[in-house]
Amino acid sequence: QAEGNPEVALSRYRKEFAPPSLPLPSLTMSFFSFFRSGGVEDFDHELVANGHSRDTFSRVARTRVSDDRSQTVINRLRELESQALIEVEERKSFEKVRMACEMDTYSLLLLRLVQWWDGDDSILFWTRHGEFRGKYRATPLVAFVHALSLFLLAATLQIGITYLLYKNSETTLYKWSHYYDYHNITLHAAGSLLKDAVAANEDNVGRFAIQQGISAGDAVFQDCLGTRKVQHQLCYAAVMLLWAAKMLPEFRQAKIIWRTIWCMEVRKDPAAPLLEADGVTILRLDWWLQALLLVIIPCVRFTVAVMVSYAGVNFLIAQQTTGDIVLKALCMQFVTDIDNLFLVAFTSTGGRSSVSQMRLFVHPEKSPFWTIAPDLWDNGAGGLVYIISGLFVVMITTGCVGHVAEVGDLGIVKYNLMFFRYKCQDFCESFPYRCNIGP
Repeated sequence: QAEGNPEVALSRYRKEFAPPSLPLPSLTMSFFSFFRSGGVEDFDHELVANGHSRDTFSRVARTRVSDDRSQTVINRLRELESQALIEVEERKSFEKVRMACEMDTYSLLLLRLVQWWDGDDSILFWTRHGEFRGKYRATPLVAFVHALSLFLLAATLQIGITYLLYKNSETTLYKWSHYYDYHNITLHAAGSLLKDAVAANEDNVGRFAIQQGISAGDAVFQDCLGTRKVQHQLCYAAVMLLWAAKMLPEFRQAKIIWRTIWCMEVRKDPAAPLLEADGVTILRLDWWLQALLLVIIPCVRFTVAVMVSYAGVNFLIAQQTTGDIVLKALCMQFVTDIDNLFLVAFTSTGGRSSVSQMRLFVHPEKSPFWTIAPDLWDNGAGGLVYIISGLFVVMITTGCVGHVAEVGDLGIVKYNLMFFRYKCQDFCESFPYRCNIGP
């Protein structure tokens, strides 16, 4: 242990070798000056100057040399590991792998469509080569009809529920989007009125508004009280972050399936099989089939994700109480899981097993920054990018919880509403007795 730990070596010397007549502080300074200077020769000279023997510290001096050699070995091994990881990334350009798909109605439709179109072609090809390991009975038309029906039903239900959520949020936000029609003052101006009242230390908004030539001061104050069911505006930001965390994987999955289908080999030889010998691994696609799958799988999934995300943001912003915000955010998450839920509920065990065994034979995607640090993305950089993306979504959807509207009226209802709520919170914190939230 003393060989690899200078402090242990020093403690051992104190117990076994230090002469009682020699002061240990001078020894300690000599010991650590060796590691500061980095030289054995300087260390030896200092030991002699303090009355110590060179032989006593020969083993301690070798410790530094051993550490230097170990560090050199570690650095070299790190370089070799990095080079090996880079070579692995380079091999992804010419080596294909079997990539699994997510368990949902999109994957079921992808598999059944390819199997139905392929018919007996792959079976005949692999049977002639004596390698077929799948089912000899071709996938019947009913399998494709079932997958298509399930896909259309799930997508229609997702879009329908999303539309209802959007209409509900529009109805709730109608008052705020047409605020000028009701009170002859814009929503942003109403927030600025509360801001000016706090700056002037005026607790009566109606009286202060009259002084400013505005007649809607009392109505603004009543609307302000209506927003106080959410005591802290950060609740909106927290729920938006939760919603972003739920929706970001949907966009990532849409991007992954787009890239996977796009990189599939296009069949040029009509005799080449679409499926592997196991019957569930897709090797290649016809060009028209690839184009069709790009439209109905990733494009539809991305469109649904955009609609659900936008409707969800409006729906959450429109909520008036803390309980509604949290409860609605949790309940809305099932909308994004409808495709997974329908596969489990309306597909037989054998059908689900086929989807779980399905593979796409493609070149794997290279890791970002692979030429510099091939494992950087998986060791935290990717996670930080996702965190920043989630926070960016929160900033965009809430206008930095209303702070963006400080620069002026941008004409965005959500920003002006968050700004109004933010200024109401400031007003009620400045004059709690006016908002009935304290003595």
